[in-house]
Amino acid sequence: MEAPLYCVGEPGKVRKNGTWKGVPLKTVLELAGPQGGAYKVALYASDGFTTDFYLNTVMGDENIIIAYEFNGEPITPRIVAPGRWGYKWIKYLTKIELVSYDFKGTWESAGYPDDAYITDGSSPGR
Repeated sequence: MEAPLYCVGEPGKVRKNGTWKGVPLKTVLELAGPQGGAYKVALYASDGFTTDFYLNTVMGDENIIIAYEFNGEPITPRIVAPGRWGYKWIKYLTKIELVSYDFKGTWESAGYPDDAYITDGSSPGR
């Protein structure tokens, strides 16, 4: 899929743009079989960065993928979330956890919106 990555630090500048290949996060979670009470997906990276999605958001969006290839080249696993700010595009993905509490990732804990939708191209701020 083609998808541009935008960082909140430079909202008008595309940081990466190209073709991402991977598996929908939804598919991985379906195979894991979420148990009752889980409503958020906590994502962890090897560098200590974290982010999250609501489980119902992931289950309703096949475009949120775990990418393993960018422009035909292998990459370390990362989340690609088209239409959302870069803090949802966690790279160096090492752990996916389904949780039953309001987990907040690195930027979400600092006050950035949990949904991270890019609405007008301006940074969401804190």
